[in-house]
Amino acid sequence: MKFHFFYFILFFVSFQSCGKKTTPIQQYPEATNNTSNTSIADNLCADLIVSNLKIVTRKKKYAIIQCTILNQGDGYANLLGKSDAESDDLKIRAFISGTEKLSRGDFKIGVFPIESYEISTTNISPNGQLTLQVKVPTEKITRYTRFIILQLDAFLTMKECDNTNNYKAIMH
Repeated sequence: MKFHFFYFILFFVSFQSCGKKTTPIQQYPEATNNTSNTSIADNLCADLIVSNLKIVTRKKKYAIIQCTILNQGDGYANLLGKSDAESDDLKIRAFISGTEKLSRGDFKIGVFPIESYEISTTNISPNGQLTLQVKVPTEKITRYTRFIILQLDAFLTMKECDNTNNYKAIMH
């Protein structure tokens, strides 16, 4: 009985909409040269990637990893967010994994706010970079989880052109 009721509803809805004119849900404004509403800086976006991972120190309980954060976008990357609150600052998240790809089953081993490092600038310009060293706990690494993955902007606090390229792995 439920099966027939479903088809009746489907037929009724499609029959009701056959004779009516439809209007688009959203109409897009035509492109104009008037830039009074938006500025060029609003359309520019940063694109942060992790590059040049290198293990500087390797101990039994921790490893110090030197990483370079590169802005390959066309806008500035504000590392400390738009407000004084800590919630919108850039954070580096570390995982251990069995593969080089970040996946749902990877084990999170730490979150490191960018403000806890002595950095020379709070902005990374387009094609600019920032190099820092992250101390990552490695007590939970086994022979099956040999990769340490560092991920930038895991909490999506920054406007970026591409959020899918924010991580990189290194073998421990």
